[in-house]
Amino acid sequence: MQAAYLENTVSRSHLDEKVFTFIVVANISAALYDAQAEAKKLSLTAKNARVLAIRAGELASGFKVITNFIDEFAHKTIDFAEDVHRVSLRISNIARNTANIRDLLHRTDWSLSRMEGVSAKTGLITLRQLQHKQLADLDIQFRKACGQLESLLLEITDQMRAATFIASTSKVEAVQAGSYRENLNSVALGISHASNTINRAAKHCLDCLHAF
Repeated sequence: MQAAYLENTVSRSHLDEKVFTFIVVANISAALYDAQAEAKKLSLTAKNARVLAIRAGELASGFKVITNFIDEFAHKTIDFAEDVHRVSLRISNIARNTANIRDLLHRTDWSLSRMEGVSAKTGLITLRQLQHKQLADLDIQFRKACGQLESLLLEITDQMRAATFIASTSKVEAVQAGSYRENLNSVALGISHASNTINRAAKHCLDCLHAF
């Protein structure tokens, strides 16, 4: 069963920056939940496959090697998903801080427009300059975090391309497993399903990220 992610059709022009960012992060979090859940299933599948391969002995000698790769992919995906979650939260915090400083800047501009005399405005002008610098720094942090997020998501899609290849190899190995063929073929199908679901989740996250 495929998850129904939030749609990426919300118009950015109709929302303030903070709300838009929170919607994007919510999209990413929803997809990540699926990716982590599937990765945990994949890890369990690897353990079950290892037991089957041991029982099958020489009939599934190639499958024993494959199970180690499956387990490795699963744990790497879980780690990547946790890293993506941390970076997503950082992006959300940066968006909140940016919105707060923009609000303060608006108030500063409003006060400056109603003040008379250079001496009276000096302190607010200095404050305004500081707020602009803070916004510039936050923009750098935001772009850096988005770059980190994209790299992590691309790592996940690369992992899943390799997992798809392993799923195909698993099907070939299952054919040679005699009476264990049906069980090992079921494992191969499970690997294929998990990798497709995780890949779909990662690509959805990338689509969300590119909305910024």
